[in-house]
Amino acid sequence: MKLRIILIALALPLVACSEPLLTLDESASEVASQYQQEQNKLIWYTPTELHKSSLKEWQAASKSSKRSLCADYLMALQMRGWLVASEFGHIEHMNQLKPYAEQLATAVNKNVKADLSAQRVVNSDHVATEILRAAGQLGYLTGHAQLGHKVVS
Repeated sequence: MKLRIILIALALPLVACSEPLLTLDESASEVASQYQQEQNKLIWYTPTELHKSSLKEWQAASKSSKRSLCADYLMALQMRGWLVASEFGHIEHMNQLKPYAEQLATAVNKNVKADLSAQRVVNSDHVATEILRAAGQLGYLTGHAQLGHKVVS
């Protein structure tokens, strides 16, 4: 019995430090699936299929789809503990993310527009990378989440 407890105690730190089983895109898609069932309670939320989309698809998307996509990623980041606790520690439901999702979508739009108008090659054609970049610029991400963009993989 004591050996089992010791083995469990030794394994817990390994589990806590291991990488999440789902990628950030998959986590955001899972969030979208969960809240799609609650859509009637979320008047502002529009289920979207923009997860894993390109920046070209982002630009063509509606404002409500962009906001919902940002909310999906914010909730996925919150579930991983990658959002700043002082700002997001109280968040328990998608409805509480609406103003943050709106700010994030606006920041992504500005970044993409600025990059394109300056004829800079956008860092990635993957919208999740741009969402993370904008979230970092807004001060939403913890230091752990800002350690490179490996979190998108």
